[in-house]
Amino acid sequence: MPERGCNVFRISVVDLRHTLAKKNGILLLTDGMDPGGVERHVADLANGLLERGYAPVIGATAGPFCSRLRKEVKFLDLGLVEAGSGLKRPSGFIRSFGTLVSEIRREGIVLVHSHKRYSDILARGVSRLTGIPHVSTCHNQFSTRKLFSLFGDTTIACSDAIARMLVNDFRKDPATVRRIYYGIAPFAELSERKKKEIRELLSIPPRSCVVASVGQFIPSKDRRTLVEAINILKGRRAIDQTLFFLLGDGTEKREMMDLAVRLELGRNVRFLGALADVEALFNVADFMVLSSVREGLPYVLLEAASIGKAHIATDVGGVAEFILNGKTGVLVPPKDPPALADAIARLLADRDEVLRLGAAARIRYDELFTMDRFVDETVNIYRHHIGSAIA
Repeated sequence: MPERGCNVFRISVVDLRHTLAKKNGILLLTDGMDPGGVERHVADLANGLLERGYAPVIGATAGPFCSRLRKEVKFLDLGLVEAGSGLKRPSGFIRSFGTLVSEIRREGIVLVHSHKRYSDILARGVSRLTGIPHVSTCHNQFSTRKLFSLFGDTTIACSDAIARMLVNDFRKDPATVRRIYYGIAPFAELSERKKKEIRELLSIPPRSCVVASVGQFIPSKDRRTLVEAINILKGRRAIDQTLFFLLGDGTEKREMMDLAVRLELGRNVRFLGALADVEALFNVADFMVLSSVREGLPYVLLEAASIGKAHIATDVGGVAEFILNGKTGVLVPPKDPPALADAIARLLADRDEVLRLGAAARIRYDELFTMDRFVDETVNIYRHHIGSAIA
């Protein structure tokens, strides 16, 4: 999808949107729109609400994932964080408060739905001042800064593991916590001709296996464990015809690139930026790897499964709610490079197992993780708070 800027105050659709917003205005708040799972979630939800006749308004810091929004989705560039780094901007927070209160009153917005702790605080404030309900979504597991964790009247947990965390660690009333699994539109399955073109573009030799890993280079994603596992496999001479593509950006990327150089992994490891085509990469990959130490329910598991590709992943957070070990993927302990290396070696040696796991992962995606189910369940939460005020 070609990149474009956020559609800030789109005049061409103001009249239509104004009519809808008087009844169906939903404000979605998050920190920013740089590439990431939460940002994709917010964009997908906004587009899904629009298709159902609602008038979504997104408030966030502008970023590349604005390109995922349909042109009718109104976007407010709040400047809450520094684009590209995610560093908080207190001045943006203060200015945003007045902007959002005015928007809520002008557009007749009936509910605010926030998606990160920084925007949760902002949403709580405007909710209390304007009297509209506040729904929040908790996307990840964490244990720090509890005093700054201000959840909504209802908090949506993206996995059962996160729901348990909210109740046990944050003392949330279980009646105010609802688990709703993510849902995504499936990736396109590319033709053999197109996949051949992608392999040529990525300089992948015809006989090479491809293993993909997608995620930010930040501590919670622990890409180091994967690099160390690849080094173990290199020492066993188990990956002479295997290429590992590590896609993403983040604070630890340079460190991981330097580590790969020191370990002399250049023949086997390639790094791609966060704006690289994930859909294309997954189409040419044999299987995927996720080495996180903390997760909610990673989008990449669903994206891969939607085209019949399986993951080896660490058993953290809600990962095991999608990956049934040995059935829809492979689970390994976190921070265990030898265990990860063993799992990768097993799949590289067993093409039939790779295909079996991928087919089962696709069935699980179709059963529980579709876009329509996710949007419908979210709208039911809205209706619980709004009642007859929302269609």
